[in-house]
Amino acid sequence: MKKLQTILTPIFLAIELGLYIIILFFPSVLPKADFIGVVATCAFALCFLKPTFPNLLLNVGLLTTVCADVFLVLLSPPLTYQKQVASMAFFSITQIAYFIYLLCTEERKIVRLIHLIVRGVAIVAAEIILCLVLQEKIDLLSVLSLFYVANLAVSVAFAFAQGKKGILFGIGLTLFLCCDLFVGFSVAIGEYIQIAESSWLYKLVFSGFNFVWFFYLPSQTVLATYLALQSEKK
Repeated sequence: MKKLQTILTPIFLAIELGLYIIILFFPSVLPKADFIGVVATCAFALCFLKPTFPNLLLNVGLLTTVCADVFLVLLSPPLTYQKQVASMAFFSITQIAYFIYLLCTEERKIVRLIHLIVRGVAIVAAEIILCLVLQEKIDLLSVLSLFYVANLAVSVAFAFAQGKKGILFGIGLTLFLCCDLFVGFSVAIGEYIQIAESSWLYKLVFSGFNFVWFFYLPSQTVLATYLALQSEKK
């Protein structure tokens, strides 16, 4: 397994870097390079698939991410409401898989208990705030989105709480969260919330630079690399 990782990882990283440059600066050169990049991270991770529960959970997370992008990237445009809901449902499954992974790999019982409490409170609080803010505008997409973001934010915190062994996983999830903040604001502004076009947030979100994939592909690359490294240790 270590020999396989030594051979494949540099090749994988080189491919991802090439696709990253194309996505950000030369998108017309290779249509759907973004989707190819996500599929490549999943394919790389599958090379290190092992019949252990934690390993399987990481693979499930990367696989359901690809499923989400089938609706969000491969089958779009047009990006319909139904596609957004389907995509967010798969992203939510991704975060549930990462949540269970963090619980399985946390050896401290008190931390596992705190993790469960914090996650439960975060999800409930996020949905209550959503109801208060959106009121009659609330829909399935917004409910799923807040559930997803709340889970991801908590996972970021508890990945770093694992110390040295969780740093790389935490970095991957943080990049994932940064990507989703840009996605969320781009969808919410104008549809759910109103922000002045002169504000810095509006200008940043709609600057024209592809901030979503600036964070997204690196997040999946880091998570897949983390999986490969963990497979080597087990």
